[in-house]
Amino acid sequence: MDVLGIEIRKDAWAVAHVKSSLFGVRFQSYFLLNGDDAHRRIEELKGYISDKGLKGARTALVLPRESAMTGVLRIPAPGADAVEGVLKFELEKHIPFAPEETLRSFHILKNDRNIFSVLFAAAGREAVDSAVKMFIGSGIEPSCVAPWQTSLYNALYGKGAVRAGRNIAFIWIGAEEIRLEAFESMCPAYSRTLRRSGGKELWTEEVKKELKGYLTRAGSHERRLDECVVIGGSGHARDDEGVASFLSSELGLPVEVLRLKDRAPGAAAPAIGAALTALGSSRLEIDFEGGSRSLALKAERRTLALGLVAVLLLVFTGASYPVKDWIAERSLAYAISGAEAEKGQAEALVVKLKSAEERIAALEEIEGSTAGVLDSLRELTEIIPGDTYLTGFEYNGAAKHAIVTIEGVSGRASSVLLRMERSERINGPEFAGPVVKATGGKERFRMSFAFAGPLKKEGR
Repeated sequence: MDVLGIEIRKDAWAVAHVKSSLFGVRFQSYFLLNGDDAHRRIEELKGYISDKGLKGARTALVLPRESAMTGVLRIPAPGADAVEGVLKFELEKHIPFAPEETLRSFHILKNDRNIFSVLFAAAGREAVDSAVKMFIGSGIEPSCVAPWQTSLYNALYGKGAVRAGRNIAFIWIGAEEIRLEAFESMCPAYSRTLRRSGGKELWTEEVKKELKGYLTRAGSHERRLDECVVIGGSGHARDDEGVASFLSSELGLPVEVLRLKDRAPGAAAPAIGAALTALGSSRLEIDFEGGSRSLALKAERRTLALGLVAVLLLVFTGASYPVKDWIAERSLAYAISGAEAEKGQAEALVVKLKSAEERIAALEEIEGSTAGVLDSLRELTEIIPGDTYLTGFEYNGAAKHAIVTIEGVSGRASSVLLRMERSERINGPEFAGPVVKATGGKERFRMSFAFAGPLKKEGR
C-alpha cells in the first residue's frame, strides 16, 4: 500500500511517499510542490500520482504548525473509557476555540492509579474542513489529518530516529522561521516558534535564550536536555551539518543532524509521521479526520498477513482442513476483538451522556439558586422599613433549602424582625448576634432565616 504524507506549508507543500508491505514500511521519495497556489500544487501532486501509477494511494495531511495546539494533561477518571468525557470538559479551559467549532483527538500516555496522562490535540474545525475540501474538490480524499507536532513525534520515535527515555530539543530551521520542540522521555513538553531574522549568530542567540528559558522557567520541575537535534527545512545535508556544528559550539550541548531510516531527509519527518498514522503504524493515534480508519487499516494488514501465512501452510504442508479451522478460529477472534472495540465505544458514549446529564443538573441547580437569591432580595426590599438598609447578604444552600443571613442598620432592629415574622416566605427569623448601637441613634443588627425558595413561574 502506498501513502503520500503531505505537509501543508506557507511557501510550499512537502510530500513524503512511503510504501507499506508485509515486510514493513519503507520510505520511497520526498519532494516539494512549489506551485503558486493550492490548485497548481494539487495538479503537480496528481501528476506524480499518475507517473508513479499510484491511483489507489492514500493521502495524509499535516496541518500547519500554527493551526493546531497540543499539550499533555493529567486528569482523574474512573477508567480509560471515561477519559474522553473528562478531557472534553477540561479542554474548554485550555483551548482558544469555541467548543462547537473545535476538533479534538487524544492519546493516553500513562495511567497511574486512574490519574491519566493524556496527550491532546485541538484544531479549529474550519481549518481542518478547508484543508480537506481543497483536496476532495480535486478528487483526492485524505484518509488522515494530523497536527504537525504529533506527526513529527511519530516520525522521530516510530522509525527509531532518536532514542527513547532522553530529553531532546528539536530545532527545525526553515526559510523564515525556527521551531523548537522539546520532548521529555518521549512526551511533548515545550513548543515555540521564532522568526528567523539576521545572520546565523543572531538567531542562534535567540535559540539559546529560548532553551535557557525552557530549562529554568518558574514553577516547573528541574529540567535537563541530553541533546539537541537539528532538522533542516531545506533538506540539504551539508547545510544541516554546518548548522549543527555551529549550534553545538554556541550552546555547549551535543547537537546532531536528524537522520531517518531509508536515507529520508529530516525535512520529510512530519509528512512521514502523518503517513504512518494513515497506515495505523504510528505510536500516537492522533487524527482529526477519523481515528477509526487507522484501526481498520491495522485489521486489514493483519488479515493480509493471516492470508499469507495460510497460503504458505497450504503449500508446504498440504494441511488444508487444519489450516481452514485455524483461519476460521483467528477470524472469529478478530471479529470478537472488533465487537469489543465497538462495545467500548458504546460504553464511552454512555459515560459521556452521564457526564452531560450531571452538568445539566448542576446548571439547573445554579439557575435555581440564582432565582432564589433574587427572590429573597425582592422579598426583603418589600418588607423592611424605610429607615433600614442592608450592609451584608449571604445566601447558602439549594434553592428550596436556603439559609439567608443579613446585616444592616435600622432605626429599630426589632421592627425588622417583626416584619420578617409576618412574611409567608421567611421562616424562623432570629438575631444572629447582639444588636449594637450605631452612629446617629441607629442600631446595627445581624439576622438569619430560612427562605422558602423561588415562586413558580407562570406557565410552568
